[in-house]
Amino acid sequence: MSDYPDCIQLKDLHKDAALTTRAFNLCLLLMIKDTKELSKYISKYKSFSNVRACGYKTNKELLLLNRTLTPERIHLYFHERAEREGYKSGLDFITTFELKFKSKLGARAQKALLSYFDNKIPNEDQIAEELICTKLNISKLRNIGIKTSTEINNFIREISDDYNEMIISNIQ
Repeated sequence: MSDYPDCIQLKDLHKDAALTTRAFNLCLLLMIKDTKELSKYISKYKSFSNVRACGYKTNKELLLLNRTLTPERIHLYFHERAEREGYKSGLDFITTFELKFKSKLGARAQKALLSYFDNKIPNEDQIAEELICTKLNISKLRNIGIKTSTEINNFIREISDDYNEMIISNIQ
């Protein structure tokens, strides 16, 4: 899929405040250094409840972390980290759109946007014209409420920023 690693170092998640110090220290105690090793441990032992130093919250945190870190989210983590650090990631706009679409939108918001685009991921021109330039009238989308509407608006704002950055970088 890309040049990004397929797992995240737990020290990086801890540094980015995505992992508590207690959970990080437990993983160090068990010699778990990355998300791949975390997944292997959970596959083998099913939880951390058998570890003396692990309480209910820490067990729940690590299980949730393992469940939510899909390959797409790991890819997105590295992509966003590269953007934060000012590197060019090399991802094209459509790939960025798809990754953010899958990771940042809930099922209802995804379904509403897909139905607007005839159940297909839109191409760059459709995104530019219908989402960014004309500002999609979200009230026309079916089966969404205020929460989903807000979610879609935030997503469009973020995609709009990405699109503008792409345009600026193409000019320079």
